[in-house]
Amino acid sequence: MEHCEEISYARTGPVATISLNRPRARNAHTAGMADELADAFDRADRDEDVRAVVFTGESKDFCARIDSRLIAGLPANGDAVEGAASFLERRAPNFP
Repeated sequence: MEHCEEISYARTGPVATISLNRPRARNAHTAGMADELADAFDRADRDEDVRAVVFTGESKDFCARIDSRLIAGLPANGDAVEGAASFLERRAPNFP
């Protein structure tokens, strides 16, 4: 997790801060972000000096849901929630 493009990770004393870092897209969630988040939470979990994790978003928005470009390929019929969940599981199987 040396270089993150869609999140940021910082530690100050016993506090790790993980921030969604796509302010121009209102921090909309992407598959790449899911991978980076999983790595960041794993990093905080492995660090014995971390006692708390602050999870936040850069800019005024925490997260504007999933990036609409990711769901463009979902089927128009069927259960939308089930379809979206299945899609996300395929794209980010290790997301906590």
